[in-house]
Formats: sequence, C-alpha cells, structure tokens
Amino acid sequence: MKDYYKTLQVKPKATLKEIKKAYRKLAKKYHPDKTADKDAETRFKEVSIAYTVLSSPARRNEFDAYRLASSLSQGSFFSSKKNIRLTDCNECYKTGIVSVECSECSGNGCWYEKVKYGKSIVNSKIVCTICKYTGKVNHTCFQCLGTGKIKTV
Repeated sequence: MKDYYKTLQVKPKATLKEIKKAYRKLAKKYHPDKTADKDAETRFKEVSIAYTVLSSPARRNEFDAYRLASSLSQGSFFSSKKNIRLTDCNECYKTGIVSVECSECSGNGCWYEKVKYGKSIVNSKIVCTICKYTGKVNHTCFQCLGTGKIKTV
C-alpha cells in the first residue's frame, strides 16, 4: 500500500490546508493536459487518490490506523523486546473490524419524515446513507489496530 503522505509530499501531522495546497501544486504539475510525460496521468491519479483519502477526516483516521498497524506487524516498535507474544484480540474476535450502531439512524437503517405531497402530508421512508440500511457501521478495531492480534510482553 502506498504512503499517501509521501505521495503528496507532506508530513503525517500536516493540516488540511497544507494537504490541499500540496495537492493543488502536484495536480497542476502532473495534470495530463499540462504535461507531456508518459507517467503524468498515473502520477495525477495517485495524487488524486491520496488527496481523497487525506482530505476526509474519517478516511485519514483509517489510513493512519492502517499505517500504524502495518508498522507494528513489521516489528519496528518492538525490535528491542525479546519476549513478545501474539494473542488474539477479544474486542474484534480476530477480524480487525468492530461494528457499532449507526448514530445517524439509531441502528434502524432508516427513519421516517413527514413530507408534503400535493395537499396531503405523508410519511416518507428515508434510507440511511451512512450505514446503507444495515443499522451498523464498521470501524477498524482500536485494540489491535485492525490486525486481529495483540502483541504482549
């Protein structure tokens, strides 16, 4: 997986304003209509994807959790420890994903609103776009950071 911070040439603690500025600079540089390079279109797509992920707070949090989990699984933080054991995560039951009740629809998947239809008022069923009618939203497990395993000393 690509490091979107390196793609946009910003630090992981960059603000949204800095990310936007870096994106605009690189998008202008690699735009296929402005550049004759063969790989300009590919680089432009990479920059666009990186900006899409890093400009959304929810997607950025998931990406940061994934980066941290992958660095933990490579052992970079635990290289000096010798007695490390991997145990199954009890929070997500080894899946790396935790389902929580959708806060938008209170776990119902939809809600009803009164809508004026001609001269009468009817109840209209609104499907929740956050949970897509399931009532639950999946998040990366913060206990194991999405790996399904917990390292203990």
